[in-house]
Amino acid sequence: MPELPEVETVVRYLQPHLTGKTTSKLLHHNDYSNVFSSHSPEDISRLVQGQTIHKVWRRGKFVVFTLGFGYLYFHLRMTGQLKTSTEGQDYKYITAELVFSDKTSLYFKDYRKFGRIGYAQTLNFINQMVGV
Repeated sequence: MPELPEVETVVRYLQPHLTGKTTSKLLHHNDYSNVFSSHSPEDISRLVQGQTIHKVWRRGKFVVFTLGFGYLYFHLRMTGQLKTSTEGQDYKYITAELVFSDKTSLYFKDYRKFGRIGYAQTLNFINQMVGV
């Protein structure tokens, strides 16, 4: 499981790359839908479509994107990774792809399929998950 400093490193990398980007859609690349913890892949795609990422931060070991309305969150668990490129990657382990309006993407890759992606309208849900 990634330790807190590793999650912070991911957040610090993603913050300048994703802040200000507008989401276009969320694609689900394989049959494993348990990665989506709060809504179906289709519902999350609909909820984040057209929203701008205002901030990338963490709450505990969750990577959180503050959107125009609501929060998209990721928990990497043991082997989850957030990648801005698939170059040199084994595509079969990419579970989800967040596509942006500028045609770039963020990929959620997880070899062991323990990671989670979710959407929350308020921080209360995320705070409850981390015990705050």
